[in-house]
Amino acid sequence: MNEEAKCRLRLDRYTFSGSARLDAQRLVFHGATTLTLALSDIRSAQLGRDGELQLSYAGGEAVLELDPPSLAAAWLKKIACTPGETSTPPAPATPLND
Repeated sequence: MNEEAKCRLRLDRYTFSGSARLDAQRLVFHGATTLTLALSDIRSAQLGRDGELQLSYAGGEAVLELDPPSLAAAWLKKIACTPGETSTPPAPATPLND
């Protein structure tokens, strides 16, 4: 896995244009600022209502608006499959009938 995409990064109230690269160990954004996240450091990852990739990590939260937007779902699956605490919320458990 080594994918790159044009995107916008939102950090706090700031937005940066640039590119993001996802590989087996990390996600890296390059633009007017640089953000490097080890996949194992991502606490949660989910799709936003507009198809953006929302990430939570020890330093805060980041939102990636990937181009094309369909990449966000594919990247989410790859991030969620990495070892560590990275995950999407689990499906609800099905109760067993006694």
